[in-house]
Order: sequence, then structure tokens, then C-alpha cells
Amino acid sequence: MAKKLFRLYVDETGTHGFKKKPIEAHDRYLGLTGICITKDLMLQVKPKIDKIKNDQFGTTRVTLRRTDIRRKTGDFAILEDNSRRQLFDQDLLSVLCTTDYVIFSIVVDKENYKTKFGENYTRHPYHDCIYELMHVYALFLHEESATGDIMAEARGAKEDRLIQAAYQDAYENGHQVIDPEFFQSVLISKEIKLKTKKHNIHGLQMADCLAHPCTQGILHDKGKLVIAEGCYSFSVLDGVKDKYYAERTSGEVWGFGRILLE
Repeated sequence: MAKKLFRLYVDETGTHGFKKKPIEAHDRYLGLTGICITKDLMLQVKPKIDKIKNDQFGTTRVTLRRTDIRRKTGDFAILEDNSRRQLFDQDLLSVLCTTDYVIFSIVVDKENYKTKFGENYTRHPYHDCIYELMHVYALFLHEESATGDIMAEARGAKEDRLIQAAYQDAYENGHQVIDPEFFQSVLISKEIKLKTKKHNIHGLQMADCLAHPCTQGILHDKGKLVIAEGCYSFSVLDGVKDKYYAERTSGEVWGFGRILLE
């Protein structure tokens, strides 16, 4: 029987780099969230997302982006109409909460990293998140006797070269105590796939809509911020709370589907 084929769609929230001056509170955390879904199931989800787009915007060319949705800018200015906004939120929430996928969410506390490793810390926090993501995603694929690849949003020529180098280094040489065979036996590509928003990738748009709430959820549960009940992020988190990857033997989510690096 053919193995299941998964794809991990990854998006980020927050900023990537360190600053030499003290890191501001709003700039302290970087979060990466990935949704792991079979390619066959993704084909079934696309029409549902396209229906939301057609119903609200009259076209499927609109790219769902949380920042634009929240600010009601560009194509999303029509969401100033409260009845439209409520219907849009309800339909999008339904897709996010009822679709069968697995979430991996990783947050790095850049301020603590600076304190822990010093001002001369040279590794990129985004890369540390990617290494962790590769590890737990590969672990999931091994448990499922499946294979898969990773797709993330392109961030710019220089950043894309660096992230490809980080991915390829782990794939070819392993990472820390992890042997390269651990990655190579389940990840079907030597490269991470990078696509921009203009490619209108449905899985990346779902990851975009989840990245901020999932990051906030980790910080909330670790006592670093408070999420108000009743807000949209709270509704999202409540709807997807059972979708985080749990390591099969222990059933543990923390350290596997939800990770805080600090």
C-alpha cells in the first residue's frame, strides 16, 4: 500500500532578527506555525476556501492574509460592514476548525536568547525554529509511516537563500544529535519549497491565519500574555486545540506540537 503523502505549510508571525539595542516588547517573539495535511485532503479544502472568497469578494484571486483581514485593508475593506465580517469570520473559522490537519507551532523568545547566548549570538532565530520544525515533523512522519515535504512563504532573496542553506544542511548532515537519515527517510525533497503570496497557495493562507493565534496561545499558556475571551484569536484557538501534534508514546503536546524556545 502506498504511503500517505503530507505537506507542511509554514508561515510566521513576528520579526526574524535581533537588534543591537534592547528588543521592544512587541518585537520580542518570533513564531512559526505549520499545518500538516495530506495532499489529497488539501484538494478537498481548496473549493471550500474558494467559495468563501467568491461569496465575499466575487473572485478567488484574493489572498487571505491575517494582517489585511484584521486591518480591513485592500480587498478586505468590505469587511467594515459588520454583517459581512461576521459571516466571513464564521465561514473561515468553520474551515480552520473542521478540516483534518495537524498543527506544529514554535515560538522563540529573542530577548531570552540574547541573555542566554550573549550579544555575539550568530544563529538566526528563524533557522532555530525551522530546525525544531523539521525534527518534530519528521518524527510525526515516522510515526505515521508516511512521507512529506515542506512549503513556506518566501521572504526575500537573501532570506530565502539562508533558509534553504539551513534546511539543506540539516537534511544532508543532520542537526545536533539527529542523524541525517532521520530526515532523508521521510522528507522527499532536498529543498524547502518557497512561494510568495501572489501564488495564492491555499495551505499557506491557512497557516497565515493560524500563525498569530497559535503563537499567542503558546505565550498565553506560558504566562507571558493574556488573550481576552471572546476575541477572534480565542475562538480560533478553542476550535483547533485538539489539532496540535502529540507524540504518540507519551501523548505529550508540549515539546512536540507546541514549543517555546527561550
